[in-house]
Amino acid sequence: MKSILYYLFIGLFMVLSSFTYSQNIEAWEFSSAPKMRHINKVAFNESRCFLVGGWESNDAISTIYYSDDTCQNWLLALDNVNAWLHDISFPNANIGYSVGTSGTILKSTDQGGSWEQIELPGNLSGRNYYATHFTNATTGIVLGGNESNDAIRTIIKTNDGGQTWSIISDNLGPMLRDVFFVNETIAYACGDNGTVLKSTDSGDTWSDLSPTGNLQNRRLNSIYFSNENVGIIVGGNPTNDSIQTIIKTTDGGANWSIVKDQVDHMLNAISKYDDDVLLAVGNYGSFLQTEDMGDNWFDYSLQANDTVHLNDIGFKNKFLGLTAGNYGKYGCFNDFTGNLATSQLNEPALVLTSSSVKFSGSTNPNGSDTEVIFEYGENNLFDQSVSVFYEAINGEDDIIIDLIVYQLNENTKYSGRIKTSNIHGTSYSNIIVFYTGLDYIPNFSFENWTENTTSILDDWGYSGSVSQITSPNNSQAALLQTNDDDIGAIFLGSPGDNGLVGGVPFNSRPDSVSIWLKYDIAENDTALVISMLKLNDESLISNNFQQVYGSSNEEFINVKFAINYLNEMQPEQLFFGIVSSNVFSGQTNPESNIAIDKIEFINSSEQLPNNNFENWTEESEFTINKWYSNQDNNDPTPIVEKNNEAFSGNLALKLSNSIGEQNMKFAHLSSYHNKYEYGPSFPVYSNAEKFFFYYQFYPENDDSLFINVEMYSNGEVIGNGYQFIVQSVNEYTLKEVQINYFNEGQADSASIYFTIAKNNHQGVPGDSYALLDNMSFDAIIQPQNISESFQLNESFSIYPNPTNNYANIDILKLKNNDQAIVKIYGINGELIYIKEISKYDNDIIIVDLQGISPQLLIVVVEINNKVYTKKIIKK
Repeated sequence: MKSILYYLFIGLFMVLSSFTYSQNIEAWEFSSAPKMRHINKVAFNESRCFLVGGWESNDAISTIYYSDDTCQNWLLALDNVNAWLHDISFPNANIGYSVGTSGTILKSTDQGGSWEQIELPGNLSGRNYYATHFTNATTGIVLGGNESNDAIRTIIKTNDGGQTWSIISDNLGPMLRDVFFVNETIAYACGDNGTVLKSTDSGDTWSDLSPTGNLQNRRLNSIYFSNENVGIIVGGNPTNDSIQTIIKTTDGGANWSIVKDQVDHMLNAISKYDDDVLLAVGNYGSFLQTEDMGDNWFDYSLQANDTVHLNDIGFKNKFLGLTAGNYGKYGCFNDFTGNLATSQLNEPALVLTSSSVKFSGSTNPNGSDTEVIFEYGENNLFDQSVSVFYEAINGEDDIIIDLIVYQLNENTKYSGRIKTSNIHGTSYSNIIVFYTGLDYIPNFSFENWTENTTSILDDWGYSGSVSQITSPNNSQAALLQTNDDDIGAIFLGSPGDNGLVGGVPFNSRPDSVSIWLKYDIAENDTALVISMLKLNDESLISNNFQQVYGSSNEEFINVKFAINYLNEMQPEQLFFGIVSSNVFSGQTNPESNIAIDKIEFINSSEQLPNNNFENWTEESEFTINKWYSNQDNNDPTPIVEKNNEAFSGNLALKLSNSIGEQNMKFAHLSSYHNKYEYGPSFPVYSNAEKFFFYYQFYPENDDSLFINVEMYSNGEVIGNGYQFIVQSVNEYTLKEVQINYFNEGQADSASIYFTIAKNNHQGVPGDSYALLDNMSFDAIIQPQNISESFQLNESFSIYPNPTNNYANIDILKLKNNDQAIVKIYGINGELIYIKEISKYDNDIIIVDLQGISPQLLIVVVEINNKVYTKKIIKK
């Protein structure tokens, strides 16, 4: 006969063995949220997870975290000095409410991304709110009160989204800490001193169902009802001899049974996991589970769980849950185990037209029928959607996403993501930002160039400006004048570091030289005629420097200069040159100019090559439209040139260093109005997050490709992004530059700068170059899809607008022979500005409005007898 102990042991084993872990314990992972604020509440809306809390005292703080990637990464929607937050309610995906101490009620209309304070009247602004529930976007209830010797119980309700509030209760009584709505009409609440209340009219009136006895000394913290009748409440007593309390009702609160009320750590929250499976958490890391709707409980031992107080627990579904507590501690239950569908969007999007954008990526159903939707919207709202596939997809392999979204608003910034849903839940891809404006960055694909035809003098070297003109006898002549800092000059030979070297063969000893000249030399300046006869070993035979000064009064005159000899030797070589300004003075004068026609030596049969300046070669140079560089026509290597090796469209831009012996330069290219003007360069319509471009790079001598992007608001920099590229890249590669904003404001203009250089522009440039193509903000644009009619759909643009100081007027429609007149009128009709420009002028006009009083101004542009008008606000 078996002993009684045997049967007791067997019975105990049967009971204990029935307590199986219904969850995958290993799916819980614990971590700490940024800044480690205390967390009082966890919550979920359709797309995000939330942690709510802050800091209670000593400069109380309101904190709301959110995650878009199933609790893997957390962002701060709110972290301000304000009251401590205790609860949060999302009646739909976009609208949310959060409540806290000191009369705090917050509202969000953008899925919890930002929050605004709702002001409460009178005494309501001084109450502490611990619980809230909204049945829809406008109707909700908030509960709390004040915890003191004369405790106050407060219940308020709104039917208009928080604009007005009705007081259900604001009288002496135990403070309330939680509320649970079984449906839209039946609700239960619990709180201090064992308080339990019930409403059957959506919270308009409440009846007291508080249990008696020792339970009246308990703090009831959290409540859950599986239906109208069956419910569980947890709490206890947070004292030195802490008590853990669990009570249950099966008759709608008329009677309560004590499941547990003994010395142990107080419980703070209860939540449903699945069917009759509930979990409760509390102080010192307490973690309990029941599988029979609260009749029996066991400790839920979790690896990495410690003794930090846990204040709340909640589940979005069977696969995703959260628990959290003090000092930012949170645990994430993520039990998707490969069954939740996954998706990925490729960045950037591809803009096809001004209202259609193409997206690519992939999704994996992970073995379940999955619905795939592309969600998008403005201002980080995903309020529009389109199906990616016509029906649910299945399988265990990645499926390519190739989607075009039509009927988008022009010139609009959107956010988009892929939403996948199957029986295991909903997941989201990365968020992609895109902009639908096609003409965002002027000449973004470097397709537009201007051809400039230049006549190059044959047989002669030159510097500065040397141009072809007509002499009185209808022959050709050469006009010399300073270009930038380069003196206009022609020469046979070379100006070197040790003087004038080289020349042409010459074997006679002429008496003089005759030159036809037309000149206008600035005061205190002289033009020079230089002739040097030499032996091939550079021994000088004759050295002549003749000065030309004053003016020939717009007439060609014949001037003769004697040639003086130093010895009797026979020449073998001649250096000859003419310069427009005194090269030896150390200064240049752009006002000085000299024109040269026929040059003849007297008493010599030898003459200079092309001595009558009749022979010129036509050369074409292409300059990039809307961009500016340190291009110099006389550099041995062009700084900027058109290139047929394009990523998209027909053309790209080649940016090169100049490494000639006489003139080494690091290349740069900018959208500034010229290389000396820094500031807003072109209008923008949103705070772009990323700058994209395609490039190849061929560095030498440790050169780097540097990119800088600046965003402006009313002339002030509010954000920028920059990158260094040091590695060689011999195939077109997409480069992304993140733009960071350090000042608030809406960007109205931007600038872009490229350079090939070393740090601080120190050292000798290498023979380095880069190919650039197809730039954009927040999305890539296909140049071949943009019609000329779209690019020229406006006559001119103005930025920034409004403005405090300066306005940039960018004329967009000028062709080679066009003339434009720009006029600005004040509010009273007075003309305050006028300027005539042509295609050959700088087609971006900077207007100084600092002296104009704040008002609405009218800008009028006349092009080929057509009139275009726009408004600009002077602040």
